[in-house]
Amino acid sequence: MLSSSVRAAQLAIEVLEHAGDGGGGGAAAVIGVAHLARYVIERPVGGVTGTVMLFRGDHNGFDASWFRRLTTTPSDTDSLSQFLLRACGLAGLRVRQAPTQEESNTSILGPELLGLRVEPLNYFG
Repeated sequence: MLSSSVRAAQLAIEVLEHAGDGGGGGAAAVIGVAHLARYVIERPVGGVTGTVMLFRGDHNGFDASWFRRLTTTPSDTDSLSQFLLRACGLAGLRVRQAPTQEESNTSILGPELLGLRVEPLNYFG
């Protein structure tokens, strides 16, 4: 059972980045060269919030002086969903709202279109 004093949950991830990916900070990247970057995603536990924090590093130590606030709105270009889609090479993809019609309006690809959902963390309610 989780203690009521728990305020956030963290997930450490590794992302293969190319020059210009990831939002800056850290050592300068050579154009065209990929490197493995580690991040910690921190989400509040309980309640409703519209932001998550992204830190460079891993659970053994991360740089709290370098962070990004990401929104939880999937279609926002500065959201956690879009950050993860960029990490998978799916950034900026647009899909037709009516796939069988050539002149269909398009929407930016989000996790809901891939059948994925990010659920709020609420262990106490």
